[in-house]
Amino acid sequence: MLRLHLIFPPDRHSWNLVEGWERMVRRLDWRVQVSKLGKSSAIDIAKNCRDGEPPDLVLAIGGDLHMAALHESAEIRKIWKKVSCPRVCLAYESLRDSLWPESRGKLESSLEVFTHYAVCDEVDEPWVAGLGRPACWVPQGVDVETFRPRGKSRVPRVFFRGKFREYEQYATRQQLLEVLLQKKAIDLHDRELSESKYQALYQKYGGVLNPRGVFGGYNVRTFEALSSGCILFQQEIPGRPRNAALLRDRQDAILLPSDPRECLDVICRTDWDSFLVRRMAWQGPHLARARHSLEDRLGRILQWVGDQQNLGPLLFGAKVTQEAVEARIFRQGNPPTLATRLKKIRRRIYRWVPWTTGGRHDKITKGWATLNRNFEAYSTRCRQDTYFHRILRGKREGVMKTTGSDLPAGDPGLFLRKYWGWKDQGKSGENPDLKVFRGPSAKVAFDESKDSPTFVVVDNFRRESIPEHTLKKYRPCYAEGDQEYFVRRSR
Repeated sequence: MLRLHLIFPPDRHSWNLVEGWERMVRRLDWRVQVSKLGKSSAIDIAKNCRDGEPPDLVLAIGGDLHMAALHESAEIRKIWKKVSCPRVCLAYESLRDSLWPESRGKLESSLEVFTHYAVCDEVDEPWVAGLGRPACWVPQGVDVETFRPRGKSRVPRVFFRGKFREYEQYATRQQLLEVLLQKKAIDLHDRELSESKYQALYQKYGGVLNPRGVFGGYNVRTFEALSSGCILFQQEIPGRPRNAALLRDRQDAILLPSDPRECLDVICRTDWDSFLVRRMAWQGPHLARARHSLEDRLGRILQWVGDQQNLGPLLFGAKVTQEAVEARIFRQGNPPTLATRLKKIRRRIYRWVPWTTGGRHDKITKGWATLNRNFEAYSTRCRQDTYFHRILRGKREGVMKTTGSDLPAGDPGLFLRKYWGWKDQGKSGENPDLKVFRGPSAKVAFDESKDSPTFVVVDNFRRESIPEHTLKKYRPCYAEGDQEYFVRRSR
């Protein structure tokens, strides 16, 4: 079992930089020791790592700038050099482009303590490597089990909660907020909030504003908004191409320019009921759970350090974190809400006891079964499932091909593998037996496709109806969530 020692900075920090990491590691069921500077002295933490049960990895969150006490004295640096395991510093603020004059001195003393640096600003990776320490770019992430969508209705407004008056370094952010507040385009929450109240804001509002700050990359607010199912209004950060590639404009988030007046225009013209906006809100939690969770970030660190040092336990830990992310995506494409949990319970009851619910037949099919018009010949969900089972019987393996979005969360291919045991034996260049169309133009791609597979899955929220000439070749046979399944008509 992997043994980790987490060291957290004193004072108040974002949930995803302190408590989120501890909760995430405990979910993985590893042996973890947590030390918080302030509750324990810096020298006691160092001696504990040296004299106690040796961990496989020491990870200090903000150990460079926010915990200078860990490395500022020669005495404590001697103790750290006798700790045999890798000592990783997660630098979650900009180092090369830091706006704080004292940062450089703190970083130089930390180089004598930490063996590896996981940097959140991409420009710091080559810069820290030039100072003689291996570095790896690891973007900030989110505890997806804490920040998740809840409830049905949201206020169609944008809110901001964060710093903008405390330091002169926030002058650009303050200028933007003043323009937006003057036109009442956003709601401002400038007080310190408890974690539960902060999470409630994400679940109340439809949108979140994330202006540029002092960090040269996307901060934790970016991923909190995605994971909570909010529309993210993210101000672009110049000179960070790898960071910019994390989000696609109008697909994952609405990217705002640097000019405050243009930002105001974009926010005021947002159509909250449009397909693109609703799709971003629905897809955000998928994206966060698949690519931006803290498990993913820890897995990157373990894989990188394990490869560097040829350490089997760390490489095994990286595999466990990857499997944990995949299992979560495989188990539930979208984080469950109370409504979806109740729907799942109702569906399970109706599948197993469809004839004992009582009441009139039409009331049963409309209320319990959530009848789909494509299945009027099969009046209950139980019969619909049985019908689809018959179609797939004897045809549960072959070549599968996906066109459109490659986001693993919500992938119909995962659904088929899980519930119907489909085995993909695909090879490039072969004609597919099952073809999946995903994304906003899925139905157009389906209509224009030259392939004629046996099964077709269309996944784009049924925004457009299938053309009549296409339905002459295919007939609907099943539906699950927002995915429609078609089978080729016999000739």
